[in-house]
Amino acid sequence: YNVAPYDNHPKYLQESYQILEQMSKMIQEMLDVSKVEQTNHMGQQTMFSLTEMVETIINNKKTAPSRIDKKIIFESKEEVKLTANYAFTEKVIENIIENAFDYSIGDSEIIIDLRNRGEGFYFSVHNKSARIPEEELGKLFEPFYRLEKSGNKKTGGTGLGLFIIAKFLNIQAIQYKLINENDGVTFQMWR
Repeated sequence: YNVAPYDNHPKYLQESYQILEQMSKMIQEMLDVSKVEQTNHMGQQTMFSLTEMVETIINNKKTAPSRIDKKIIFESKEEVKLTANYAFTEKVIENIIENAFDYSIGDSEIIIDLRNRGEGFYFSVHNKSARIPEEELGKLFEPFYRLEKSGNKKTGGTGLGLFIIAKFLNIQAIQYKLINENDGVTFQMWR
C-alpha cells in the first residue's frame, strides 16, 4: 500500500505491546471474578503449606528485572499450614505482593510476615508508600476503583486486584484489612 515506515516504529510497537499486556491482565482478572461466582468452584479445599507458597511467590516476583532494586524481608520462622482453595489463595498472595512492588517508594524494603495464630494464621505485607486517604481505604476493595483518577495505566492498575482479593477472602472466611502506618501501608489477613 506504499505506506512509509514510521519514524518511531519501535516506540509505538512497545507501547502497543504494553497496552495489550494490560488488557490481557484485565481479562484474566475478569475471568477470576467470574470463577468466584461459581460456588462449586470454592469447594475444592486442601491443606497446604502457606509458608512454601509465599516463599515461591516471593522468589518468582523478585527475579523480574524491574524489581531487583526492591529488598524483601520475609519474617517467617515457622511452618504455617492452611486449609483453603489453593488456587484462589495463591492469587490473593500474588496480588498483595504485586501491589507492594508496584506501589512502594524507590528501593524501599517490603516486609512480609507470616505466623501461626492460635488455630489459624496471620499474614501481612508492609511497603513504604504514600498514605492512602482514610475515606478511600474501604473503597479500594470495590470493582474498578483506583486512587489514581487520570486513568493512566502506567501509574495505576485495573482497579480489580483488591476487589478479587476481597471476594476470595470473604468466601473463604478469612479476615483482612488495609491500614496506613507511619511509613507506609500494610495489608493484613488472618483466620
